[in-house]
Amino acid sequence: MLMTRASAGAPPLRHQVITWLVQLPLLFYAVHGACSFFSPNGALSVAGSTVADMDTGGGPTRLIVGASTLFAVLLIFPLASSVLSLFSRNRYVAALVVLATASILWSQDPTASLQRVAYLLVTTCFGLYLVERFSPRQLMQVVMITGAIAIIGSLFLAVALPRYGIFTGRAEESSGWQGIYSHKNTLGLMTMYFLAPALFLPVNGTREKLWRFLYIGSSIFLVAMSRSRGAWIMTASLLAFALIITVGSRLKPGERAAAYWALGVVLVVTAATVWALLPVILGALHKDMTLTGRTTIWSVLLTSFVKRPWLGYGYSAFWVGTKGESANAIYALNWPRLGYAENGVLELALELGAVGVGLYFLAYLQSYRRLKCLLSWSSGTAELFWYGSTLFLAAITNIEAGDIASPNSMEWLIFVIAAGSIQKRYQEVRQQVEGRDRLTMNSMLVRSARSGAV
Repeated sequence: MLMTRASAGAPPLRHQVITWLVQLPLLFYAVHGACSFFSPNGALSVAGSTVADMDTGGGPTRLIVGASTLFAVLLIFPLASSVLSLFSRNRYVAALVVLATASILWSQDPTASLQRVAYLLVTTCFGLYLVERFSPRQLMQVVMITGAIAIIGSLFLAVALPRYGIFTGRAEESSGWQGIYSHKNTLGLMTMYFLAPALFLPVNGTREKLWRFLYIGSSIFLVAMSRSRGAWIMTASLLAFALIITVGSRLKPGERAAAYWALGVVLVVTAATVWALLPVILGALHKDMTLTGRTTIWSVLLTSFVKRPWLGYGYSAFWVGTKGESANAIYALNWPRLGYAENGVLELALELGAVGVGLYFLAYLQSYRRLKCLLSWSSGTAELFWYGSTLFLAAITNIEAGDIASPNSMEWLIFVIAAGSIQKRYQEVRQQVEGRDRLTMNSMLVRSARSGAV
């Protein structure tokens, strides 16, 4: 196996200082820059999308953002050349960051765009730093350690300090646990991302199996207690995805193809049934056909999008309150605190236009195609399944919420980790395959030359 910066003779991961040093930035990105101590009852959150990492007025929040960002930069610095090399090889991710930087030139709020592009660059490079610093399976463990800290902290706050750990909505069905996060929706979403590697990483021994059972059980419990209906559906989808690819990997190629065809038929029938019963299902989830007003928001924001369809209003610069184009949406919807499009793709389109959305889809498709090649070249491994689950989550979470290329965001960080890891693994395996092909070709030429001489 090809080695990374982590050597084979290194002590166990939990005994390495670097494992715990990276937890500070990882927890910072998980809470999007503001834990519930500074955002009781979602004070710094808009519909589950944290705006605390943009806040420049709050003393504690500003200090946390600055210190965590600086600490991430210091960790990156020793591997800066490797990180920049991997950044340049992920050309569509790099192009998206470059476009965000260039958008300062046409931004509604150039100062805000400049500041948040700096955060985006650090977030992106920190994700690639983790790819360079840890082996794939070590990185899965590192993410799970962050998840364990977040789970324990969230359980403690919800039980011992409910003022910070529980979100109280206008109605009972809109209330739920928020744990260390700034909103209950964020608790559900982040817990789901931390759950993903635990579904694939192999376990050895009774102690590890018990730990894994507690980790997965606690994760599912927190998602349930968040009472975030979207997180419920997405977590169920993630569990189904994990089951399908795990079982599928154990089948023979012919059996796998037949099973996936059968699964496709089942999914089509299920989708048709869900569509027919959609009003009933949404009613059971305390939602309506507008997805709690989301479709209304989307229709209004599409009007803003068509005014600047190609390059948008500038990175993280569409929402400037009752100034600029966001004022039209706020007044049209009579929603003074509106600051998020409730859809990751639409949010990106408002900021960076169709060009930005296109670059993201190219980055996504490139990662998908290369992951598919890796799975065809070798039997499925835990890390490849994790990367696949990351792409799956990136697709489903950006339907009614989500974040794409957001500064100080764990969603973007995990996507960058997957994209960078796939790119790195793809190049390594491709070089091995090409090397074997060259050796085969050379041996064939030698045999041909010998037979000709005879």
